[in-house]
Amino acid sequence: GKTAQLDEIRNRITDGADLQTLFDCYNDLYYAFQKFNTDSSMYYARKKLKVAEATGIQEHIDDAVMNIVESHTMSCMYTEATLMLNNLDSTRLTDRNRLQYYHRKRLLYSGLAENCEDDSLKTLYLNRNRYYVGKVLDELNVNDDSYYHVTSEFLSEMGRYDDAIFVLKKHQEKECSSINSRAITCYLMSQCYAKKGDTQYALLYYARS
Repeated sequence: GKTAQLDEIRNRITDGADLQTLFDCYNDLYYAFQKFNTDSSMYYARKKLKVAEATGIQEHIDDAVMNIVESHTMSCMYTEATLMLNNLDSTRLTDRNRLQYYHRKRLLYSGLAENCEDDSLKTLYLNRNRYYVGKVLDELNVNDDSYYHVTSEFLSEMGRYDDAIFVLKKHQEKECSSINSRAITCYLMSQCYAKKGDTQYALLYYARS
């Protein structure tokens, strides 16, 4: 199960482990805790950054910084997330990290808009969010699972829940999606149904996720 999987990863973290192994282990642990325990995911993101800095590999460092930004955003620590993103030189990012960067910006502005009482500021944040949604979609191929997820989240944020559900159902028709990707689809569908006020379907898809 999940516990055995985590133990197996932790057992690879030994005094003799090389930096790349440590980086991969902390990366796996970050993603294992990312969705349900922000304290643990932040802890492992910081560990990952420390190892990345020891490797001196810029791609690893940027990747770890992006994980910390995501943890800050999920904890509503928007000032910290903004500062870290502003300190990143986005022109040097690899394709994978550039996509991550646009994702982080998208989620940051979505969170800021959601928690903002000032209407003019909320509009500004929503416009920035839409801009970065566009940047993410430009980077993605229509065959990427993330394409469906991002599109549905964007539609949901605009209040177009039925359209968002339609996009997610299109993704469910794809045979080649990973288990993790299908789980994300079900989770996003549960959120759409919850926002629509359809508790029955919200719970059904939450359970499936």
